Amino acid sequence: NNKYQKLFSPTDFDLVISDEAHRSIGGNARAVFDNFIGYKLGLTATPRDYLRRFDSSNPGTLDPREAERRLLLDTYRTFGCVSCNIRVIPNFVNLEEYRPDPAACRDTLAPAGKVITHISNFREVKRVKDVVRVFARIRKAMPATLLMVGDGPERRDAENEAEQLGILADVRFLGRLDRVASLLQASDLFLLPSQSESFGLAALE
Repeated sequence: NNKYQKLFSPTDFDLVISDEAHRSIGGNARAVFDNFIGYKLGLTATPRDYLRRFDSSNPGTLDPREAERRLLLDTYRTFGCVSCNIRVIPNFVNLEEYRPDPAACRDTLAPAGKVITHISNFREVKRVKDVVRVFARIRKAMPATLLMVGDGPERRDAENEAEQLGILADVRFLGRLDRVASLLQASDLFLLPSQSESFGLAALE
């Protein structure tokens, strides 16, 4: 799919970002990245023990992370970093902003009961229907409100699940929000039952 070539010219962007570059730099994703002339930045989340069991003396190993290793090295080559040192910048949050504060907007969110929060892009991997199912069990045990923050392809299914379970009145779908600190400050529990996460910054917040 080369639609990007019809919609944009190679000089349209000053900055081109490839998120999780070691995975997206192959195939068509790399062609898209290479097409643009602007300054290029690769954001790569790599666990410290990423290659712990890789046998460097036997490159033909069947370890499934061999393919990931090759993509990672290819990413370095793409950014001209074949022999340069890579500096790791850990994920972080501002503790002055992300801190518990039960008084924060709680009265408007849930005047009575517990506040349960989920924040994601509502993709299948985030298991948003499971969030609703977990909340249904919580709601049977105590008064509570579920805040669903974000939007994406699984939102409609999550709404339908809440309706079918009879808890839609206690679930608030807030859509995409630029600032979520006050919601998290007022929350009693954060639910993130993702199938997988590269890091899980939402959980850290």
